[in-house]
Amino acid sequence: GLNDEDLADICCILHPASLPAYRAAALIHEDTPQYTISTEGDNVQIREKHNGDFEDCATFDLAEVELTPCDIALRLSANLKDPLGGFHFGRNKQRCDFLIGRDEKSRRVSNIHFRIYINEYGIIMLEDQSTNGTAVDGTLLRGKEKENGHDYRHTLEQGSVIILTMMPPEVDYRFYVRIPHRDE
Repeated sequence: GLNDEDLADICCILHPASLPAYRAAALIHEDTPQYTISTEGDNVQIREKHNGDFEDCATFDLAEVELTPCDIALRLSANLKDPLGGFHFGRNKQRCDFLIGRDEKSRRVSNIHFRIYINEYGIIMLEDQSTNGTAVDGTLLRGKEKENGHDYRHTLEQGSVIILTMMPPEVDYRFYVRIPHRDE
C-alpha cells in the first residue's frame, strides 16, 4: 500500500510485533515522523510460533496504552548520522538514527545495538554491535565476539524476524522485516 514516492525511497520496513517494539516505533514517530508509516487498526494481537504451532501470546489495544500504530521506514533519503554506516538503532541519541530502549531501565539495549545497511551487492544486512546480541531468524548475532568466530551479520529478507532479547522474554523487542516489492 505504498505510494510511488515511498516505494522509490523506502528500502526496508520494520513492523513491530511486540508491545516494547510498538512503544519504540511510537517514540520514533514522535521524534521523527518522516521515518515511520502509519498502520491501520488499534487492536493488535501478537502470535508467536512454538513447536511449529501458533499460539496467542498477548493481545493489547494500542489506543488504551496511548501508542500510535506505525512501522519504521528505512528511507534512502534519510538524513543519517553516519551515512556510510547505514541506519543505526540503540539508546544513544547522538549516535543512533532510531532510538530503541531509551527508557529501558535494564540497559540491555546497547548505545548502538545494531545497524542495518545495504552492502556492495545491494543486499540489506543487519550487523550486531551490542553487548547482549541481536537475534535474526533464530540466529544470535554477537558483534562483540566476532573475533571469536561468532556470527555478527545476517542478511535481511522479506519476513525476517529481528529480536532484541530482554529479561523476561515477554518484553523482547520483536520486529518483522518487510521489503517493498519493486517491479523490475
